[in-house]
Parts: sequence; C-alpha cells; structure tokens
Amino acid sequence: MLIREGAAGIYRNIIVHGFKNKAGLDIDNASTIAQANSGGLTVQNTIFSNNQPGNFADPDEDFDEAAWAMDPAFNNLEADAKLRNPFAQSGPDFRPAADSPAVNGVIPVASPPGDGFFEPVNYIGGMGPNDNWTAGWTTTAQN
Repeated sequence: MLIREGAAGIYRNIIVHGFKNKAGLDIDNASTIAQANSGGLTVQNTIFSNNQPGNFADPDEDFDEAAWAMDPAFNNLEADAKLRNPFAQSGPDFRPAADSPAVNGVIPVASPPGDGFFEPVNYIGGMGPNDNWTAGWTTTAQN
C-alpha cells in the first residue's frame, strides 16, 4: 500500500500480502504523514503478510511505518495470512485457510459503517474461507 500526497481515510479489515520489491505499507509525503499523525489516516484490523523486502518501508521523512501501523490501538498483525493459492496463474484461490489469522479471531474484525453499503462479515480480507465470489465470472485464461 503506497499512501501518498496527503491521502486520508480509514482502511480496515485488509490483507496486504505478497508484494515483491515493495513494502507492504509505505506512507510517503509530508502531507500524508501529517494525516497519519493527526488521525486523519488510519490502517486498522489489517494483516501484513509475506511482503518483500518487508511489511513496512524503511523509515523515511521522519516517519516509522512499522511503529505507527503496529500501535496496539490499530489491531494490526504481522503474520502469514495463509491464503490458499493466491499466485496461481490458472485459478488463483484468495480464500484464507481455516487456520488463518484472517478467520480465527487473532485480531478483531472491525464493524463496517452503518450506512447499509457494506455487509458485516466475520473475517479479514476480501473473501471468507468458504466464499470464492470470483467463481463463475472471473477468468484466468492464459494467452
């Protein structure tokens, strides 16, 4: 997640997994750092998993992403998300395994806003362990 140029917002219930040659979280730019320090930007109830060279960017611009993101108030976790097979070129499976921290309650699932748009779920990430919503309408055909 590269968050920059003064971005703000509340990001919750995310799995940041498998970025190669980029950190899982990089908060860049003085105006974005100001948002993070003021509470205008938060990343909460999120799993940072298997990002290379690491889950967090090296501290830059006087900001330490790891210290900020791992503040206990945010309920974030550095752990293997145990996604089933997310990098398969033919038929990837983004669902978490039954023993994944995304479904076993290691970190709480944040409640969505009460605006009726988001549906409450009992897992972290875009799919539950028994919910492959990409089946039937997504193709991974190879050229």
